[in-house]
Amino acid sequence: MLEPACRPNAEMMLNAIDKLEWFDELIIGDECEKAKPDPMPYLIAMDRLGLSPDKTIVIEDSPSGAAAGAASGAFTVGILSSQPGEALKKAGCKALIKDYEDPALWEILGST
Repeated sequence: MLEPACRPNAEMMLNAIDKLEWFDELIIGDECEKAKPDPMPYLIAMDRLGLSPDKTIVIEDSPSGAAAGAASGAFTVGILSSQPGEALKKAGCKALIKDYEDPALWEILGST
């Protein structure tokens, strides 16, 4: 998981919803030499997880995050939570979903 918040805040939020154990790695933006829209945070995550870009899916809700995901070489999906789809597509998203229950997401996960 990539998180722009500082590590204590990110861990507190994930603990509060009982999800910290879901993540093998937390990549914290302020711990990276370069932040989004630079692809460095995603490249660090892929390296730590032993993944190549062609085996990685990025889901982003911001143009800067989408640009970072696309620049990393990962298949980048925009989630329509706060930004218009046009802005996410322009930033590099190859697909758009309305939420994590969108059937399109499951099609994407099944085809990549």
